[in-house]
Amino acid sequence: MDVTVVIRGTRERTEQIYAHWARQQAGDAPVHVIHETPFSAAVRKTYELGIQEGRKWTLALDADILMFSGAMEALIAYAEAQPETGFEFQGRILDKFFMLPRDGGPHLYRTSLLPEALSLIPKEGSTLRPESHVFGEMKARGNTIHHNQEVYGIHDFEQYYEDIYRKAFLYAHKHTKRK
Repeated sequence: MDVTVVIRGTRERTEQIYAHWARQQAGDAPVHVIHETPFSAAVRKTYELGIQEGRKWTLALDADILMFSGAMEALIAYAEAQPETGFEFQGRILDKFFMLPRDGGPHLYRTSLLPEALSLIPKEGSTLRPESHVFGEMKARGNTIHHNQEVYGIHDFEQYYEDIYRKAFLYAHKHTKRK
């Protein structure tokens, strides 16, 4: 596969299992596990690794999401069918805490557009959603964001209690529209 895989972790219980899964799914494509904080630094490192590897696609996987078998290939096939202006491609995940499928999960990027996106990562502390900020900025510049309805994996299952507590605190601030 013509993809660079970046697993963004905070030492979740599922991190090493996910890295093993990604290596099986990606074939000979490189798989990187990073532990950058704050999250804007993880986004930056993801983009930099994608640019450095120079493959057509860069796939960002958060370690608290476990993708289904064949999901990586399916997401890439979906992206391949979209216009060349497509910057980011995403499906849905089954979320443990919301108990329903929701947008989120693996972010597949067109690597050729990452240098431009790199310059759009906001200053830390200016937003809780630096990656979403970049999506909005890239869209404003004429690129497209594509989200389909396919569920590619499960989110927040099999996590440490400490991770669940941290996530609950973050969600209370990040998902205010869902109250």
